[in-house]
Amino acid sequence: MIKYLLEIKNRIFLLILTIITTFLISYVYKEILLFLITQPDRLINKNASYSIFYFIFTDVTEILFIYIKLIIFLNLQVFILFIIYHCFVFFSPAMFKSEYEFLRIFLKVSLTIWVFSVLISNFFLVPITWNFFFSFQELISSKLVNLHFEAKLIEYLEFYISIYYLCVIYFQVFTIFFFFF
Repeated sequence: MIKYLLEIKNRIFLLILTIITTFLISYVYKEILLFLITQPDRLINKNASYSIFYFIFTDVTEILFIYIKLIIFLNLQVFILFIIYHCFVFFSPAMFKSEYEFLRIFLKVSLTIWVFSVLISNFFLVPITWNFFFSFQELISSKLVNLHFEAKLIEYLEFYISIYYLCVIYFQVFTIFFFFF
């Protein structure tokens, strides 16, 4: 029993170390991470009439909170992957060979589907939805009232995170249904 408690303690230590190092590395590269999250829209919209868009912030501390929210978001993704890995490695000696193989294949497919869902979210869903919402500006500006959209950075980040989670959850639910049926 002491051997298992020691292993759990070591794995918890590794997870805490992972959280701290991911947080520190993300904080050092916070501008690059923010650029990468806003980049898919710039790639898709470069030929549009509204391609020269920018983000605004209306509070002095908003940029700091954006960076913290972005870092926590990325830290949570890394933490989830590592905790799944550590749980799998911890419980794998207690599994039958068939259970181990099934779970190993399931986790590989799930990770592949997760990467695929992130790519679809970044390079398809976010730009398409962003174009859809920008199309209202073109419709309104052709009428009598001229309106101009100025995107707040915090709202774009919340929009991105919600699209990301929706895409990942739907793809993972599909994976679970595929394996259980």
